[in-house]
Amino acid sequence: MANDYYRSSVLEESRDRWWKDRTGRQNRILQMLKEGTKTTNNLLAEKGLGHRFSCEIQALRERGYVIHRHICLEVGAGGAIYELVYPLPEKERKRITSAIKSLYYETDHWRHLSQERKAFDGYRCTLCKSAEQLETHHWKYSLFNERLMELQTFCSAHHKAIHSVSKIAFPSYATEDVIKRITAEAEAF
Repeated sequence: MANDYYRSSVLEESRDRWWKDRTGRQNRILQMLKEGTKTTNNLLAEKGLGHRFSCEIQALRERGYVIHRHICLEVGAGGAIYELVYPLPEKERKRITSAIKSLYYETDHWRHLSQERKAFDGYRCTLCKSAEQLETHHWKYSLFNERLMELQTFCSAHHKAIHSVSKIAFPSYATEDVIKRITAEAEAF
């Protein structure tokens, strides 16, 4: 029954609309930052962005854009200034292939962190409490810089269902250093 819900056309339309809205918000933020630095209050005032603009900034960073956040104590700034430095230069920006993605999940770093999160969650799916086919879910991808609270344990069915509606995805690009570390750690195992 639950699988029918995740496959329903209503959910598909809702997910597609959400994805289009999210991409639109990212493009609006990118355009604003190309025009110059923006304060937290500038971004909050932009119609349709709301308080979740920081999620979209993180998604832009994962797409390869370098966006700096500086603390600002000026009245009316909202606490921070955001600045688009530049997209990662092509020479630094390397495409992550499915093979590299698979290798990442074989690194000592990921194995240790995944086990640590499963232990934190009591070796149970945090939704259905199943102890079978457990997987560790990323709520935010920061390769080699993940924090325990950015992960969560799910059974494979719930993990797949979450990815089908959330559109959280492994990064498409990384620096050459990250890719070298992935291959070196995977090969060492």
